[in-house]
Amino acid sequence: MAICTVTGTVLHGKHIGEGLGFPTANLPFPEGEDAPANGVYVAELETLDDGACYRSVLNQGMHPTFPEGAPTLEVHILEGRPDLYGREVRVTYLQYLRPERPFASGEELAAQVARDIQAARDWRREDAAR
Repeated sequence: MAICTVTGTVLHGKHIGEGLGFPTANLPFPEGEDAPANGVYVAELETLDDGACYRSVLNQGMHPTFPEGAPTLEVHILEGRPDLYGREVRVTYLQYLRPERPFASGEELAAQVARDIQAARDWRREDAAR
């Protein structure tokens, strides 16, 4: 069962994730009373023009290690690197993994993102149903 779904057009970000080895698709930040809690999630990104689906890990929030700018919604696709800029996508939040937290360095953040990616790869829908 999905936590929530967000639809939007992929925007250019600050390319910090790409610099850490984890490129992201950036979407407008979800707002309102139905917005999920900030944090890291297992997610699925679907491109609306062709219906392709990608298992992903998503970070939503204030990005406290690199706090410049507004809150973000950033999605890292686990397999492949489709060109998503300007495309309309639907992101489904599948499982909450952890809250956001600051890291002492980009290297520490990258190590945690690698663990988050492994958790997203290991996650199974049937596990969430229990």
